[in-house]
Amino acid sequence: MRTNLPVTATEFTFAERDTLVSVTDTKGRITYCNPAFVHVSGFAHEELLGQPHNLIRHPDMPPEAFRDLWDTIARGLPWTGLVKNRRKNGDFYWVQANVTPLRDGAQVTGYLSVRTLPTRAQVQAAETLYNAMRAEAEAGRVIHVLRHGTVLRQDLRGRIARLLMPSTPTPRLMLTQALTVALVLLPGAASPWWRRKCARWPHAPRRRHATSSNSSPNQPSAWPLAPVRRAKRANAWPMRWPPCNA
Repeated sequence: MRTNLPVTATEFTFAERDTLVSVTDTKGRITYCNPAFVHVSGFAHEELLGQPHNLIRHPDMPPEAFRDLWDTIARGLPWTGLVKNRRKNGDFYWVQANVTPLRDGAQVTGYLSVRTLPTRAQVQAAETLYNAMRAEAEAGRVIHVLRHGTVLRQDLRGRIARLLMPSTPTPRLMLTQALTVALVLLPGAASPWWRRKCARWPHAPRRRHATSSNSSPNQPSAWPLAPVRRAKRANAWPMRWPPCNA
């Protein structure tokens, strides 16, 4: 990765109304830049045209950010993120960068970059993230990565968060299935709670509709109005819960 030196600790700010616009070819060489871009960069217009866009790259930017940038726009997708740039004299400035592929039919011919002034809260969050990413790269233990401009964690915390994201139905389905299997395998978890409770309660004898002792097996009994009424009275309120004899 290109390292542009020297750098200073002086931040250069520009007006919120200013929009920095540049266009590059597919190799990243600048083919157009507007006056606001020229002014903020500190370079002359002639010094910028034909030069690679990483001419204004600041060494504090983690390589992961530009890897994700090129991977995203190479897929034909737009990329958005905060970028710390270096001026010609070594000062720095922050921009909210929006990079979009330019097409001629189905062929990508270049990239359009539109930059605006970010908020201070965005800058502080980006500084914290980029400091952590540089420290992780130096330690050889990468935790934070970028995917299409979105920050992802590669540890257990990040994997759990992605499983619970509403935009990922497949991992959520897998998590639901895993929980279901766990409930089935746990002892006693598969049976309803009222069945488990009924096992501890004394069972009342089941009701039986006894036939009259005078009736023979071959003789049809009379219409069973009385047993029906008795059954209704037996099931009247208050009813026992849970229905152990059901």
